[in-house]
Amino acid sequence: MGRKGGIGIGSVWLGLVCLFGPVLLHAQGDYRLPVDIPILLSGNFGEVRNNHYHAGLDIRTNSQEGLPIYAVQDGYVSRVRVGGAGYGKALYLTHPNGKVSVYAHLKKFNGAIAEYVFKKQCEIERFDIEYYPAADSLKVKKGDLVAFSGNTGSSAGPHLHFEIRDAATEAIINPQEEGFRIKDHVPPDVSSITLFPLDPGGKVNGILGNKTFYVSAKTGLTITEPIQVTGKIGVGVSATDRASGSANANGVYSLALFMDSQLVFHQKLDRFEFKETRQINGLIDYEGKMKGKSVIQKLFARGCVDFSGIDKGPGFLWKNDGKLHHVSVIVGDIEGNFREVKFKVIFNSLTPTDRLIGGKPIPCAAPGFYKDNDLHILFPDNSLLDTLDFTVDRLPKPSGSFTPEYVLGNSEIPVYQPISVAIRIPGNLPNHLREKVTIAYRDRGGKWSAEGGTLRGDEITQKVKHFGSFCVMADTIKPRITPITLYTKGGMTQDSEFLFKIGDDFSGISNFRLEVNGQWVLAEFDAKTARLYGKVRNIKGEKLAPGKYTAKLEVWDFCKNKAEWKGEFWIKN
Repeated sequence: MGRKGGIGIGSVWLGLVCLFGPVLLHAQGDYRLPVDIPILLSGNFGEVRNNHYHAGLDIRTNSQEGLPIYAVQDGYVSRVRVGGAGYGKALYLTHPNGKVSVYAHLKKFNGAIAEYVFKKQCEIERFDIEYYPAADSLKVKKGDLVAFSGNTGSSAGPHLHFEIRDAATEAIINPQEEGFRIKDHVPPDVSSITLFPLDPGGKVNGILGNKTFYVSAKTGLTITEPIQVTGKIGVGVSATDRASGSANANGVYSLALFMDSQLVFHQKLDRFEFKETRQINGLIDYEGKMKGKSVIQKLFARGCVDFSGIDKGPGFLWKNDGKLHHVSVIVGDIEGNFREVKFKVIFNSLTPTDRLIGGKPIPCAAPGFYKDNDLHILFPDNSLLDTLDFTVDRLPKPSGSFTPEYVLGNSEIPVYQPISVAIRIPGNLPNHLREKVTIAYRDRGGKWSAEGGTLRGDEITQKVKHFGSFCVMADTIKPRITPITLYTKGGMTQDSEFLFKIGDDFSGISNFRLEVNGQWVLAEFDAKTARLYGKVRNIKGEKLAPGKYTAKLEVWDFCKNKAEWKGEFWIKN
């Protein structure tokens, strides 16, 4: 179904303009675009990402770095952030209208902003920094060149990540609602509908568990045969959206569920708070995602899911009458384009079944606690998205572990707020190992990685964001340093760049320090490529005079193991 056609459910259409957004494009008002190229997106607002909703627009930069980035409105620099992961180099501008614009994955800052960042890095002699300048110290005008696009941080390719936030509440606002509209006449694509039995013993077409029905716009978006269900059900949809002129399959803006022309669930992505973004794991088929299946978004909210984007719920479907009921799922974008999937359901009564509790019930809203002699687990308020039957299995010590392997719950159940895990270690562990211990986690591929932890007495404690297998190991292996271009043979020019590869296989890189003739010099780090790079400069950022120099690089991991490299190099005349 396209942009303006009827949807076959009578007067419901009158409400859809409000539900799915206006049809006409909005003017941009007081804003200008952050780039001077046509806007094409590689990611949109609210797109399903790993453990979070995407917080902005990913604007294509023609697969290039170094494109000019402009202030979208008058304002001032309220925050700068530099790191090897996450947003990489990021700039935050606060504007008189009470909004904040955010520009992330930048290659470099411009002018006075670049000078400010370099000064702060030199003051603390670190690459990674985060500062909040005074409101009147770094003012900008609409259209000022403030930075250049890049690929820093956890970026999968060159692009500009652009956000709009509320300065007072820090809520994230859909930039397309704020006036940054994208040309779009293309309705979303729907590939499947999944029915989820919500009662113990619930069935779909006589089969226990979830069942998926595949659909497409080409073959028809109506499931013709009535679906027999037993007990209460929820509905999920697998759908993507793309804008006009773009091949990228992005996220959808709005989801609505109707039964017999009555709206029973509606979610749209106008804004949300950072603190609630992990609720996404309660609004997708998290178990299926963990098993590598396509993302299915749920049109129902169980347990403690209370996402602000939901304005109608909880979305459970149930009629104890054995009659035929008409169900409609409508997937829309912000410009009013939509698709509708129709199907019919017959509800059958559920035979009463006692639910078997396999472990300790942990409520999702209230705090919970699990304790035995060697393991303590604290569940804070709202740490879960649904009530959990929590189980713990104790397995033999894995190779390299000082403790048994503890299997906490089920890794296919999401954790909303971090839970605190405390594991007792042997009291006779030597001191040189005690200072290197960390709680370790086994991923789905069987590889152990460090979670970290604080040792108090004979107990190590760490907050974790997932269930699964844990134990205690020590990291005693120092990081790796491989010089690539800073070497002793030959010479370098005053404009040469240095390059190292650094890495650590377990606890990860925590810090590094590069010195030339005993003075700190700025080295930049890209975590995704493990590259440490920069210009050959002195501590003031000035070119080095011709001559011989001594360089030293130190790299630490999170268990305080240190690697060191020393070498000499020449600057040519």
